[in-house]
Amino acid sequence: LMRQTFLFFGAGQANIGCAQLLTEALQLQEGVSPAEAQSRVWMMDSKGLLLDDRSDLSPEKARFAQPADLYRRLLQQSCATSDDNGRSGGSDSGCASASSPLLSAVRLLRPSTLVGAASVGGAFDSDVLRALADGVAGTQPAKKGGGAAAVARPVVLALSNPTSRAECTYAQAYEATRGAAVYASGTQLPGLVDGYGKTRTPSQANNCYVFPGIGMGCAASAATDVTPRMLLAAARAVAGLLSDAELAEESVLPSVTRLP
Repeated sequence: LMRQTFLFFGAGQANIGCAQLLTEALQLQEGVSPAEAQSRVWMMDSKGLLLDDRSDLSPEKARFAQPADLYRRLLQQSCATSDDNGRSGGSDSGCASASSPLLSAVRLLRPSTLVGAASVGGAFDSDVLRALADGVAGTQPAKKGGGAAAVARPVVLALSNPTSRAECTYAQAYEATRGAAVYASGTQLPGLVDGYGKTRTPSQANNCYVFPGIGMGCAASAATDVTPRMLLAAARAVAGLLSDAELAEESVLPSVTRLP
């Protein structure tokens, strides 16, 4: 997980909750500090990136605000790279004026994982998805100290629902990233058969997977609290049910129909 750089599009309760569990997992699994875990997470709301010089952030959002100085350094580095290459901000440059704040952020931060829960249908358009894939293909992650991003494929999680609010479909992610994207969506979306005749079936990533088990576990144990560790244990248990056949079809979670 620490090889990943995460960009959350949307800073409502859904993405805030996901980011909180993610940083908890980073601390438990990788043994890093809370500050180091949170350094891997960038987040955007309707006004742009969450940075620590913004005075309009709620306490929940402020927890994930990245240093504005770091953002400015990254922007300066991107602009300098553009100048060195004889460009004043080309289409692949974070220095460039992009058609959307999201596209600018993806070009600048070069995340490996893009998580959408802003209920903005189509927000992950072909430009955003191509920039995500191009960044993962050979880039440095946006983190203190630098270091190569040892990530082979971009991850696209279009979690908004209903379907009309999904940030992109699987077919759109597949086409824009030339088949590289690892994809899941908040509602079950159609798969496809690729040019080699291989069936690809995207997963549904929804909290409905874990609620039955958590409810039964709490009832059986008379638990009075549902802790982050319980949620992470439930998530790992669900992921562990993924079959070889499903993995071969590019699914990242088991079919809902197979859950106990």
